Amino acid sequence: ADDRAALARVRSLLSAGAPLSEALLTRAAALVPAAEVHTPYGMTEGLLLTDVTLEGIRDAARRGDAGVCVGSPVDPVDIRISPLDADGAATGALTSEPGVTGEIVAAAPHVHDRYDRLY
Repeated sequence: ADDRAALARVRSLLSAGAPLSEALLTRAAALVPAAEVHTPYGMTEGLLLTDVTLEGIRDAARRGDAGVCVGSPVDPVDIRISPLDADGAATGALTSEPGVTGEIVAAAPHVHDRYDRLY
């Protein structure tokens, strides 16, 4: 009973590291009914770049969008997508159009151009 009461007080649930299915996020959200569920996207060189809520993931699924929805950029991140060609390789062209499946290109003050002290 104490565990359930504690979970009922949770206000935010973040899942990061790898995308989770909408079904698994829904099951996790049921454990914390008062929480807003977020799945931020980032990378080692840039940490948090975008954010999407569980409802945003559901909206993308209803639209039938391809790929993994990573949401919208957080301030002050600038995101562009390099669309994939017929072979699945990034074209190098950059677009900010929504709904494009491709390689994510990010710019922000906190994004590094390489790993720090890789070796």
